[in-house]
Amino acid sequence: MLETKEGVKCLAGVIQNSIMHGSIRIRVDSAYCFKYLIDFASPMAIKTEVVKICGALIRVVNDKFPPDLKI
Repeated sequence: MLETKEGVKCLAGVIQNSIMHGSIRIRVDSAYCFKYLIDFASPMAIKTEVVKICGALIRVVNDKFPPDLKI
């Protein structure tokens, strides 16, 4: 389990950048990485990055991307 806020912050920043600027395949993989980050990080460690994670995922849903990315 990912316990430190610094680890979550570092990973969330890289994943967010990949979702915002990567190819479609990289964006899909990055969305899965966010899922795994949420699954394996402690709630206290992820608490400070919730806005960053949700913001990136909301942007994906609202933009014109293929359905496999939105799912």
